Amino acid sequence: MNQHGAVLDATHVRALFQELSDRLGAAGVHAQLFVVGGAAMALAYDQGRLTRDVDALFIPAPEVREAAEMIGASHGLEPDWLNDAAKGFLPGQDEHPVTVFESESLLVQVASPEYLLAMKLHASRDERDLDDAATLFLRLGYTTAEQGIELLTSTYPTGRLLPRHRYIVEDVAQRSVARRAEQKSAPQKTDRRPPQQSTERRSKLPPSEAFGRGSGRPRGPQPPTLGP
Repeated sequence: MNQHGAVLDATHVRALFQELSDRLGAAGVHAQLFVVGGAAMALAYDQGRLTRDVDALFIPAPEVREAAEMIGASHGLEPDWLNDAAKGFLPGQDEHPVTVFESESLLVQVASPEYLLAMKLHASRDERDLDDAATLFLRLGYTTAEQGIELLTSTYPTGRLLPRHRYIVEDVAQRSVARRAEQKSAPQKTDRRPPQQSTERRSKLPPSEAFGRGSGRPRGPQPPTLGP
């Protein structure tokens, strides 16, 4: 956690990754990160999301941790601003991680929305987890609690699911319904640019499904499979 209650946004986290890449590159180290938690939300699914640290699985761990501590010291962050404390809670392998940063020395991928939603529904430690889960519920186009329950049962062993998880999923589903209604009732912004200009600008944007594909490099470090 950062000193003095400092928080990080996506721009700051990406800048830290660039510094990490530079340090690793100078040392001749090639590293990979698999990011979950609030940092994953900020980097890929919720632009306004803030986080106090970066929860990730990373290799090679000693070199990455040493470089991260040096970067943290130079920015007044805690030594464990980049940490692997969540590795014991990962539900298994994520088949579709999303690449958010890539250089010659560093590949950073975040959990897919399905994987991250399952983690949020299973943990549900506070309001932040529930709000994140509702955001992912909407992103995935889920409309019923049963879809969330199906995701949980296909991700976690039965022994790790409790009756409270059904109530959590129902809560998240209700939040997503309310949020969807708010979005529909909100006034739509009108694009006042000439139609041709607007179309040309949009056509230059990379398709969202292209992210995380075709890098020609191995996927990020995959979390170990837990449970039977």
